[in-house]
Amino acid sequence: MAINNFITQKAKCARVFTFELIDGKEADYQQYLVNVVEVIDHDAYQKGTFLEVLTLSNDAPEKQRIFQRVFLFESEKQRANFASKMAESAIIFDGSENAQLQRKEYANTLRVQLAVNDYTFC
Repeated sequence: MAINNFITQKAKCARVFTFELIDGKEADYQQYLVNVVEVIDHDAYQKGTFLEVLTLSNDAPEKQRIFQRVFLFESEKQRANFASKMAESAIIFDGSENAQLQRKEYANTLRVQLAVNDYTFC
């Protein structure tokens, strides 16, 4: 018997981004997450780009700089359109492609992307 909850009722699949924070950049990343990433996420969420997003940090002392951003989707089609829809919300936030490039370069001084994985719920 399957568990019946919000996730299993609505979400059909997920995309998980795994990052490692650069040593000494934890506070800067937290500020970037709140002032930039969450603003872009909010716009994208309002437009139906994804169903939900969670940010997870690892509790293991030796892995405290590992973060995951977990995006939930109601369909594989919604997930397939995720990158282009997020780009639309990002360009609205950034105002120009040049500003977007600068923001991405700054983000790369804060964290390293370790993996991007897609999952389907069973």
